[in-house]
Amino acid sequence: MESLVVYETKFGNTKTVAEAVADAVQAYGPVRLLGLDQVPPDDLGTIDLLFVGGPTQAHGMSARIRPFLDRLETRSATGMVAVAFDTRFRCRQRSLARLPE
Repeated sequence: MESLVVYETKFGNTKTVAEAVADAVQAYGPVRLLGLDQVPPDDLGTIDLLFVGGPTQAHGMSARIRPFLDRLETRSATGMVAVAFDTRFRCRQRSLARLPE
């Protein structure tokens, strides 16, 4: 099973999750981990499982992830399975004092 993990990150949180996903999936076959800027726009290659992750922005997908996912709709006949995930950082002033340096 060939897998591809694509992510967009603003502060590094989504990249960390994407790396963990890629590490877990590699037990089942080859896996590529690519930032959204590294993905060929119209050629993902031959993959069986696609993970796409990005930060939550304005209670939804980021402006860069949405067009990428929209292009995948036309590829549903390929049999590829796709999974989406998001990350969100909620910061309160009180919490900042407890963060490790």
